Amino acid sequence: MSIRTRRTVLASLGALAGVSVAGQSLAADGTNEAGSDASEPSEQSLDWSTRRAGPGRTGSVPADAAPGGEYAAEAWTAGSGEFVFVEEPIVADGTVYRPFMIDDVSFRGGVVAFDAETGEERWRHVSAYYSQNDGWPTGIGRVNSAPTVAAGRLYLTSRAGTSDAEYGGLHALDAETGEVAWSETDRGWNGSPLYADGTLYVTAAPGEDVHALDPATGETRWRTDDSYSSGYVGFADDTLLGSRYPASGDADADPEVVGWNPDDGSIRWATTADEDVPVGGGAIEGDAVFSTVGATPDDEDRANEVVAWSPREGSVRWRTTLTPDGEDPEPLVSAPAVADGTVYVHVGPRTSRRDQHERSRDPLSTAYALDAATGEIEWTYDAPTVLLGDPSVAGDTVYVGGHAVQKKEKQGPSTIRRYPTVHALAAGDGSERWSYLLRAESDDVRMAMTPAVADGRVYAGIHDYGYEQSDGVFALEASDVAPDSANLPISSDAPVARIATDPEDAESRTLDGGTTVTLDGSASAGEVETYEWRVGESGSFEAGDPSIDVTLDFCGSIEVSLRVTGPDGGESTASATLSTVEG
Repeated sequence: MSIRTRRTVLASLGALAGVSVAGQSLAADGTNEAGSDASEPSEQSLDWSTRRAGPGRTGSVPADAAPGGEYAAEAWTAGSGEFVFVEEPIVADGTVYRPFMIDDVSFRGGVVAFDAETGEERWRHVSAYYSQNDGWPTGIGRVNSAPTVAAGRLYLTSRAGTSDAEYGGLHALDAETGEVAWSETDRGWNGSPLYADGTLYVTAAPGEDVHALDPATGETRWRTDDSYSSGYVGFADDTLLGSRYPASGDADADPEVVGWNPDDGSIRWATTADEDVPVGGGAIEGDAVFSTVGATPDDEDRANEVVAWSPREGSVRWRTTLTPDGEDPEPLVSAPAVADGTVYVHVGPRTSRRDQHERSRDPLSTAYALDAATGEIEWTYDAPTVLLGDPSVAGDTVYVGGHAVQKKEKQGPSTIRRYPTVHALAAGDGSERWSYLLRAESDDVRMAMTPAVADGRVYAGIHDYGYEQSDGVFALEASDVAPDSANLPISSDAPVARIATDPEDAESRTLDGGTTVTLDGSASAGEVETYEWRVGESGSFEAGDPSIDVTLDFCGSIEVSLRVTGPDGGESTASATLSTVEG
C-alpha cells in the first residue's frame, strides 16, 4: 500500500509550510552564488523567531541559547487569558509572542506579547468584534501555525470559524507595538510564513500555491504555477525547495520535488519522488531531509518511522522503524530535531481525561536519538511522562515537553493530576540532566508542548485539555538548587541503559575467536531496579546481574542488549554488537 496520498501530502504541506533548508546543496554545483561551500553552516541566532527555531526547521539553536545551571527553576508564568493552538512560543528580540483565540464559533483572535525577562505583558492585539451596525470586521482569527518574526514585523496566518465571519488571512503586525502594518484576507492563507533573503513565502488555498511576497507591503512578487498544487519545504543556496502535484486531482500522481528560483519563481530543477518518500516536510541538515511518519486515518496500523531522503534525487536514503515487532504504533509521533549529525524524535500516546489516571504511572513515551548518516538508534529515553509537541536542541542538550505526575504525589490514584513538565536530556546518551514540573492550578490535565530555547532560558506553553482553562506560557532559568519534590515529575529518575565492555570498546573492534567479553551495565544512569540481558536478536530478555560474560566461540557478529527498569516502571535499552574474525 502506498504510504501517502495526494490529500495527506497536501495537508502536511499546509501544516509544515515554512520548513526550510539550512546548509543543503540545492544548486547544481553544490555552491552558492559567492562560490563558497554550501555545506558551511551559517551563524545561528540565539532567538526562537520562527517555527522550529530557524530557517532549517531543525529545532536546534546554539549552546549559548540554553540555561547553563545544573537544575532549572521557574522564572515566571503568564497567562494569555484565552485559548492557544500554537505549540511552541516564538521568542525574538526579548519578547515572547503567543497568538490566541477568544471565540470558538467565529474564531475571533489576537496576539499577546510578553517581556521575555519578566513575563510582563508588553502589548495585546485583539480583533474587533461583530456589531449589528458594521457587520463582521476583518482581523486575526484562529492561528494554528507558529508566527515568524523578521525585519521588525510579526507575520502569521489565521482562519475564520463560521462561514459568515470575516476573520482570517495573512497578517503583519509591528513586533514592538502590535499595530497592524498590513493584512491580506482575500485567500486561504495557511501554515507558518517563511522569511528568507528579504522575501516572505506563504502558501494559499484553495489551489495550494506558493506566494512570494514583499514583507514590507504584502504585495505578491510571484506565485507558483496554478496548474499544480504546490507547497514549499525549505530555502537554501538561493533556491526555494518544495513539492507539487498536478492540480487535476489525480490521486495516483507522484509528486515532484522542485527547486524554484526565488527571484521569479522559475523552476531550476524538478525530480519525480519515489513512492516511499514523505515529501510533506521535515528538518534538514547537510544534503538530506529528515521526516517522521506514522499512523493515518487510512492506515491506522502503520508503524512509527524516521526517514532520511534526498531532495535532489527524490529517493530514500534510510528508513528506521521505531515500533517494535508485534506492537501497535503510538498515535503521536513528533517532528524531528536535527543537530550535529543526530536526529531526535519522540513517540507516545494520545491520552484522554478518562484514561489519564489509569496510565499515569506507566511508561508512556519514548525519546530516540538516531545517527543521521545511517539511521541507527543511538539511545532511547523511556519515562511515564506523556511527551507532546516536538523535541528541541541547544548545544549538547535535548529538551522535551509534556505532562507528568508529581514525583511525590500524595493523593489517591483516582485523584492523580498531571502537570506541565520539561525534561532536559544529554544529547550524547539520553541521560536526564534535569526535569521541572510546573504546579499549574487546575483540576484537569495541563501540559507543556514544544520547548523554545532562547537567550539562556527555556520557554514552553501551558495548554489545557479543553476549554475550561485559558492557556499561558512559562519560562525556566538556570539554578544551582534542586527543585522541591512538588516540582519534580515521577519520571525524573528514569533509568538510562549504558554498556561498558572489557576489553574496552569491544563493540568497535574485531576480536579473535574464543575471546570472552565482559559487558557491564552498572554504569547505567538513573534509578535501576532490574537488569535484563538478551544475547542474539532472536533471544529473549532474562533478568540477571549488572554484568555478564559472553564468549565469542563463533565467526561473525552477535548483538547483546541490556534492558534496565526503574522502580516506577520506566525502561531503557542499549545494545552492543560483538564481532570476530571470519575464517
